[in-house]
Amino acid sequence: MRGRTRLRFRRAGGAFILLAFLASITVAACSSPAENSGLKLPTRSTTDPTAAVQAAVLAAWKAAETAFYQAEANPTGLFSPSLPATMTDPQLEMVKTNLAGQESEDFLGQGPWNLGSPRVVSLGPTENDPTTATVVSCIHDTQILVNENTGQPASGLNGTPDWAGATSTMVLVQGMWKLSQQSSVANTNRQVACAGIS
Repeated sequence: MRGRTRLRFRRAGGAFILLAFLASITVAACSSPAENSGLKLPTRSTTDPTAAVQAAVLAAWKAAETAFYQAEANPTGLFSPSLPATMTDPQLEMVKTNLAGQESEDFLGQGPWNLGSPRVVSLGPTENDPTTATVVSCIHDTQILVNENTGQPASGLNGTPDWAGATSTMVLVQGMWKLSQQSSVANTNRQVACAGIS
């Protein structure tokens, strides 16, 4: 029983005293020791068991994206230690190839970027022991490529702020989450680029 039961009416004489006494014994007998002592009984946790893993994945994903944008804005970004620290092949090789091409043509990234609201949509091969994760986000890519000699922006989407609906694969490498692959749809129209993502 929980708490006390209130008597709704009074009875006269000894019968009332006897009933009140019996009621107090019943309440005491039905109450648990924890309730009587004021101790709280343990309750079942409602915490998401994958929350810590998802937080680690998202932190690693943000670090990899930031490493790319910072490297793109740096004339020697190709050699940034942040790239291998946050990425692994085939993504790392592709990023380095792209950066080498941009640097050979004297293009550097200029401007900020917004990584959106990334979220983990799957963990694998099992949620209890994940070694891969899929992250999606709608990135507002306002960092454009500009020729450092002429100051002119690159042609096409590289020289225009746009949106990128990104789907990324993260893998666990020696206890660290790293960006392994990424595909994206780029468009100046957010609805087109991020359809189905946000």
